[in-house]
Amino acid sequence: APSVSITNPTSGSSYVTPVTVVITADAADSDGSIASVSFYANGSLLATTTAAPYSFGWVNPLAGTYVLTAVAKDNENATTTSAPVSMTIAQSPSRRNVALASNGAVATASSILAPNYGPSGAINGDRKGVSWGAGGGWNDGTPNASPDWIQIDFNGAKTIDEINVFSMQDNYTAPVEPTLAMTFGYWGLRAFEVQYWNGSAWVTVPNGSVTLNNKVWRQFLFTPITTTKIRVWITGALNGYSRVIEVEAWGQ
Repeated sequence: APSVSITNPTSGSSYVTPVTVVITADAADSDGSIASVSFYANGSLLATTTAAPYSFGWVNPLAGTYVLTAVAKDNENATTTSAPVSMTIAQSPSRRNVALASNGAVATASSILAPNYGPSGAINGDRKGVSWGAGGGWNDGTPNASPDWIQIDFNGAKTIDEINVFSMQDNYTAPVEPTLAMTFGYWGLRAFEVQYWNGSAWVTVPNGSVTLNNKVWRQFLFTPITTTKIRVWITGALNGYSRVIEVEAWGQ
């Protein structure tokens, strides 16, 4: 079997949001070659690399405590898991999700399937979509018709530099903490635009127009803008309906 170890970060490392954590591993195989190295945080796959140097930039993870591991696979499909590396990420006291209901935001939508699928479920702080059908996210009420939209009005003007949009996971009855590498095949948003209000019109954020999407989590980073509201304008979704698990807007 191959050998593998995480060389960065070192165990016990700590960071403050927002941050990109560069995870690096050394891997070798004495009787063959390395086919891939996969990186995991708390057991959830972050990314897989197939060529040295084996490295991955984890962009803006949530504040929390994480155990990182790397799994190396060789050319004969033998695998080895590295020793775990622990790290912590603290929330910057001046940075918060202004799209959160508990921070004064209010969500509205183009239509609603039923009261238990209201847009307020998409600003409750749960990225996984626990309790789908009972307040765990928004489902539009116009099957096989578009566009649909979900809008979040902030508690006043806010300066933001990051928006996150989370689609429904395939295994929505037992969802896990999403990663930027997680994909969907059944229920997610395929085409949409992330927009902000400039005072007189809706404007798409930089790189905010998405087509042929298959990622559960889409992250949009941009030069800070000041706005009172944002929306997700949806023109394509799988299996008849637009479903949004969570929308976040981060800033100082």
